[in-house]
Amino acid sequence: VTQMAGHAFETLSSQWLSDSLQPIGPGRLPSVRSLRDGLSMRSVNLALVTPDGQARWLLMNTEPLAGGGAVACFLDVTEQRAQRTMLRVVLDANRIGTWEWRIDRGEWEWSEQACAHLGFSVDEFRPLLPEWRNRIHEDDRPRVRTLLRRHFDDPMVAFDTELRIRHREGHWIWVHVAGAVVERAPDGRAR
Repeated sequence: VTQMAGHAFETLSSQWLSDSLQPIGPGRLPSVRSLRDGLSMRSVNLALVTPDGQARWLLMNTEPLAGGGAVACFLDVTEQRAQRTMLRVVLDANRIGTWEWRIDRGEWEWSEQACAHLGFSVDEFRPLLPEWRNRIHEDDRPRVRTLLRRHFDDPMVAFDTELRIRHREGHWIWVHVAGAVVERAPDGRAR
């Protein structure tokens, strides 16, 4: 970390920022909390400010050791964070809604823009997610099910279609829906 930061070890404690870019005091650093409080800290995002003023974003895990001390692991996620920010700018500028479906857990997440297309806020739409498929026009449901099944069974077959979905105010809107399985179980099933 001292090589990446360009700081002497003694001065590192004053160079950390939180996810909201607020300075983090030494007592709140994950490694200190593991040492002092015996806490395991997982997936903590912190910025380490280099002497030239650049922020290097680190994903940090720390674990207290039974005999005293702690171990800390850092992963530099600066590039991933920049790419995620650029993607968000592009999606927002083009008013593209996104969704994520964790098939193995039965969990859905829709972006603010995806919900807005249907006339809802995220908080208003969240309780409706388990039944969102009921909002698809009944004439489109068999085709959507078939396309999804084909994509689940064969990653080379795209899931890309247009369908009608009921807006909050009751009218039908046409939406273009595309998706891809990004994680599969060892047996090949979509997660």
